[in-house]
Amino acid sequence: MVFSSGCSKSPNENNNEDPDPTPSVTLSITAINPDKGDAGPLTITGKGFNPIPTVNQVFIGGLPATILSGNDTNLVIDLPANIQVGLHTIEVRNNSQSASLTGAYRFTPWVVEHLAGSGEMGSANGSANEASFINPIGITINKEGTIYVSDGNRIRKISKDGITSHYAGSGITGLTDGVAAAARFNLPGGLVMDNNQNLYVADQQNHAIRKIDANGIVSTLAGNGLPGNKNGTGPDAQFDSPYGIAINEATQELFVADYNNNAIRKININTKEVSSLAVVKFPGGLTINKQGDLFLTEKGTGWIKKITPAGIVSIIGGTASLTDLPSFIVLDENQNMYITYKSLNQIVKLNTEGIASVFAGLRLSGDENGPAKQSKFLFPEGIAITKDENGKTLIYVTDAGNQKIKKIRLSE
Repeated sequence: MVFSSGCSKSPNENNNEDPDPTPSVTLSITAINPDKGDAGPLTITGKGFNPIPTVNQVFIGGLPATILSGNDTNLVIDLPANIQVGLHTIEVRNNSQSASLTGAYRFTPWVVEHLAGSGEMGSANGSANEASFINPIGITINKEGTIYVSDGNRIRKISKDGITSHYAGSGITGLTDGVAAAARFNLPGGLVMDNNQNLYVADQQNHAIRKIDANGIVSTLAGNGLPGNKNGTGPDAQFDSPYGIAINEATQELFVADYNNNAIRKININTKEVSSLAVVKFPGGLTINKQGDLFLTEKGTGWIKKITPAGIVSIIGGTASLTDLPSFIVLDENQNMYITYKSLNQIVKLNTEGIASVFAGLRLSGDENGPAKQSKFLFPEGIAITKDENGKTLIYVTDAGNQKIKKIRLSE
């Protein structure tokens, strides 16, 4: 015997979820955070967003943005490709509704500009397009905004009005102290200046740390021209290809990335006593914060590391790589790091959460200025950071393969 029965079903009984639920409140936008910048993610706050993020559509300046995540009150988005510089209206659409916030986001990309160098290899002085460089490596800036660059066997100076001149070094290879024009260097690398206008130089192939005082007199602070790994005072100490250098003004100590010795060395400026701080593999650039923490690149491993005043070493960024070659590193006022990757033709930003993003350079060799992320470099190496008279951040890079110095600034 067969029994059968029937029953009525509600329209949605076979569906666990409406794929396009209609919000119960009117769609509106109250804010976007951040409201200016050059990269996502951005968070749009409002009401009536569809809780299924992909049902929403977001437009910035009429261009579709990518929705990364969201709920009924927040949408996290990335910027559209090809967004233009300036103010843009934010628009959200869903379920036949639309809401907009006029002029809510200002796209202000960093831009790369030419500062000095004709692109021809040489040591000519002069204006931006007259000056020439051989192999610019290290770069630093004094309080007045004068730039110093290690180039070939010289230290060059670039004034605030863009005029390049010789600051120290005859251009002849050697280890000779004395007046600036007669002094000799051998592939100077990292540079750092103290508050008294003394310039310290990591003289790589002289295996020495040199000092140029405010009167232009060059002396050897530590090292004797011979490669080695020895602590001691002044000429009794030995280094092997020192590359990066940083200063702690409070303690009057220099820190040196002693590349071939796989070590960070410390120099007491007043006594010239050299000691060892930490063991790291093929250290590159160095920088220091107000708390005395050192940050460095490991050129030979790809890691970015931190060393506390107590000498504790930790990895804070980078990747294990024998080819990426992070070179020099600087810190901004918010403790974000900017790192040159010489072999990748890029500058990378590493934020305080350890998240890395491309700051400038397309990872293609070339010589193109403009929006930072569309620019091209050829073996960028040295990097320095400062503020202009209006308090805006400026970043300078030695574009070594192009024999030029580049400036990176915000577009507004």
